[in-house]
Amino acid sequence: MHLNELDGRHPGAGSYDFQPLLEVLARRGYSGWLSLEVFDFRPGADFIARQSLRYLARGTAGYQVTKGYAYKWALAAGSENA
Repeated sequence: MHLNELDGRHPGAGSYDFQPLLEVLARRGYSGWLSLEVFDFRPGADFIARQSLRYLARGTAGYQVTKGYAYKWALAAGSENA
């Protein structure tokens, strides 16, 4: 699943509400990858990654974010799938 703002920036940089999407994924038991598909890299890769993860984590209470080779979202609290 690729996530980006409607204008190609990173999640949280615009006005798109990702919460309904994340809620549907959680209800359906999705535990796969969510990747950032960003087309405006002017803020820098580290900034984009940090800000996007912070933004998405604020809207995903009860979900788990696990850091590995890449970030994988396990959309169930305490999931061992991450």
